[in-house]
Amino acid sequence: MTGRNAKNKSIKSEGLAARMTEKKENVSKKRKKVAIVIVCAVLLVGVLYGRSIIKLKAENAKLQKQQEELTKQRNEIKQELKDVNSKEYIKEEARRQLRLLNPGEIMFLFKDSGESDTKDSGNQ
Repeated sequence: MTGRNAKNKSIKSEGLAARMTEKKENVSKKRKKVAIVIVCAVLLVGVLYGRSIIKLKAENAKLQKQQEELTKQRNEIKQELKDVNSKEYIKEEARRQLRLLNPGEIMFLFKDSGESDTKDSGNQ
């Protein structure tokens, strides 16, 4: 009987070893799957945030350009505001908008090329 028991123990230990090896392989496969899922998730998040970063950088560049233009416009307006209070500016605007003349000047008015002569010829 001892031979038989030894044989049974040998078979049991072989089966146990095979099951343990199989469990290790299953655990290893599960770890690989989990690692693949984690890597894919990290890549997906990286791609999504990468897109966002690129969009934000483009928008930032656009806004910086707009800020420069507005700063330039503000400086021009500040300069014009300084000029508005000068006598030369007031005099020039009065001549342009109100058609004021200096003493001894004569104003000549010309028709625009878009006006028709029918108004003048109809009155004659």
